[in-house]
Formats: sequence, structure tokens, C-alpha cells
Amino acid sequence: MALLLIPGTAKADDSPPPNSPNPAAVAALVSANNEFACQLFQSLAAAEPGNVVFSPYNVAAALAMAHAGAAGDTAAQLAAALHLDQPPQDIASASALLADRLRPAGEGDHTRLTSAARLWTAQDFEPRADFAALLADAYHAEIGRAPFAADPSGAADAINQWIQSATAGRIDRLVATDSIDADTRLLLTSAIHFKSRWEAPFDPRDTHDGDFLLSPDRHRRVPMMRKHDYLAFAQTKDELIVEIPFAGKQTMLLVMPWLAPLNDWIGQLTPAKFDRWQAAVQSSHIVLWVPRFRVSSHLNLRAPLESLGVSAAFATSANFSGIAAEPLMISDVLHQTWINVDEAGAEAAAATAIRYAVGASLEDEPTVVAVNRPFVFAIRDNATGQILFLGKVSDPAPAPAKGNEPSDQSGKG
Repeated sequence: MALLLIPGTAKADDSPPPNSPNPAAVAALVSANNEFACQLFQSLAAAEPGNVVFSPYNVAAALAMAHAGAAGDTAAQLAAALHLDQPPQDIASASALLADRLRPAGEGDHTRLTSAARLWTAQDFEPRADFAALLADAYHAEIGRAPFAADPSGAADAINQWIQSATAGRIDRLVATDSIDADTRLLLTSAIHFKSRWEAPFDPRDTHDGDFLLSPDRHRRVPMMRKHDYLAFAQTKDELIVEIPFAGKQTMLLVMPWLAPLNDWIGQLTPAKFDRWQAAVQSSHIVLWVPRFRVSSHLNLRAPLESLGVSAAFATSANFSGIAAEPLMISDVLHQTWINVDEAGAEAAAATAIRYAVGASLEDEPTVVAVNRPFVFAIRDNATGQILFLGKVSDPAPAPAKGNEPSDQSGKG
């Protein structure tokens, strides 16, 4: 779930979204989002040697709302980082259509993918009417007031309660009381929650402890799930690729480099590689071993965004005149994501996945595929190609992060 903390910040667009969304604009938006995903992932991975997970779709959507209210260099830098080259009204229209296409087809696929946004304003702050209308119409963002100056603790509690509700209780403490003060004028929150069963669940009776290679000279015994099935699979000289379908429109892509250090390998990651992997994988008879894992990240994205060229938005000279007449600047961009992957399926507070068809009989000799060293995972939407969640697992069983452990450990839908 992503949040823009805006003690002097904003988002808006002078033009309403067009009545007839352009499908080509959706494809362009997905391409831009995935380009941004890879570049932000590289910055995050370089700064964190351990596990990382985030929702690039969620972050990009929140920043697109900020871009809609920006002007001048502030808007230009956000557009460059987000790879947006369409007019703001087209971006808003494409965002609305993309969100609609990402929704699960129905209850029968055992998949839940929900997103929500809310703009919190100081009690004496009035955003421009056209900006508020854009957020409501294109992003379905609610607008509410919070007592930032009079009761910072109460404001933080109200915002965190909204986040907790929007993520089915998986994220409950994103905003600290000391991150809100009398200077806070605007705060944008955006949340996404994904939960889905595997198309064919792993049998818990087949899960056994196995060695996971943390480094060439270190390993850890972790629960390794086993699946004997036809799955989309490929091997190249550089990596192993396997996709596990969910019961809905998404799949989880696992990519394990053979030799390159994981962060060095991530440094070369591009959307074109995702496309090549998708073209390379074929339904194959395999015995897959993959660790159960749970990863959570609580990130301040200000520094990573600055490394991507977004600096004007954080300066006192920031131009968010599309939001309000008064001067505004972004103070922080906070993002927290949690994901749990087990025998039943996956759950993430910010998520996505991709689905593949299962092949024929199991009569031929299977290939043993062991994901037993640091790897990258992505949950993608099959129909659009949108990366919903992206992360790396350097250690599937690290010490639990304090305050980030939900009580329910089930991944069942």
C-alpha cells in the first residue's frame, strides 16, 4: 500500500477524463508502469541486501495522481520518472480502464483484488474542484478531512484504520504520529489487496525441509513446497524461469539467476526481459521445489525517487498549482507491502499474478526444478501484462520484522 505524505503536496488535472477510453492508451500506461517498476526495483534492491517487496502498480497510480496536480518542472520530472508521455486526461482515462480490467471476473475464480485511494486534507484546506473531481472520477478516490494540526495522533489513527480496512487488516501502521504536524496540508493514501488460490494447490504433505543457498558458503534449512505438474518453465544460460498460475487472471513468475549476484542481476532487469521470459516458457512436465515465504517491506520512497530524477516535488519551490493555490510540496512517499506465499496460494497487501494453462498427461519423465537460491518474484496480470507486485527473496525465513507479522498465517482464499 502506498501513501504520499504531503505537508505541502498535491495532485490534480485541469481536464476531465474523456468519455471513450482508448485501449492503446492502456497498453502505453502498462508499458510505462512496468518500465518504472524495473527502475524503482533496481534502486530499492541496491539499497537493501535482504528481502524486498513492493507494488509498482500501486506506487505508480499514486504518483500519477500527484502528477495530475503538478505543473512546470515538478510535472516534467514526475512524468519522466513514470515514463508518461500522454496528456494528463488520457493518463486518467487509461488508469480508470486499467483498474477495471484488473478486477477479478467473478467470485468463482477464488481471487480477490481490490484497490482504494483516499485524499486526506487539513480541516481548513480546499483542493481545487477540478482536481477533486479528477481523483473521484478517474481514480475513485474518496476525499476526507483530518485534524492534522489539532490532533495529529487522532489523524494518524484514522488514516491507519482506513489503511487497515482497505488491506483486509494486513497493513495497520503505515503512518506514524510524528510524521504528521501542523504543516501537513494534504495526505494521499492508496491501498491494494490481493488474495488468490493457486490453480492447483500444493499438497502440504509434500512440503519438506530443504537447503536454501543464501550464498556460496551459507545455507539455511527452510520448508520447501513440492508440485509435480505441467507448468510454464524455461532455462537460459543466465536464469531459471517458472510461472505458477493462480485460480484467477494472474500468475506468479519466479526467476532465479544461476551465477550472478542477485542485486547485480536485478541491475540489468528490464520489461523486455519479462516479455522474453513469457515467450520462452513452455508447458513442461516438472517437479517443482520452491520455498514457502513471507516478505514485508516498509519503505520511504523519497530517496529512491530522487535517484530517478524526482527532486522538484520535494523542494519548497514545488509546483502543485493544479491542486490548490497555496504552495505545496511532498514531504514523504511511504509504501508498505506484505506478501505471504504458501501451499494454498498467495496473499499480498498490494498484489498481482498471472495464469497459465496446464498441459497434458504426466507419463513422460519430469524435470526437477529447485528454486533454492536467491530469486525474484513478480505477480502479473495475464490480460494486460501489468506487474502488480515485484520483489526479491534473499532469505525465505529471516527473523520476523517487528510489527509486520499479521496473526493469520493462512494464504487460503
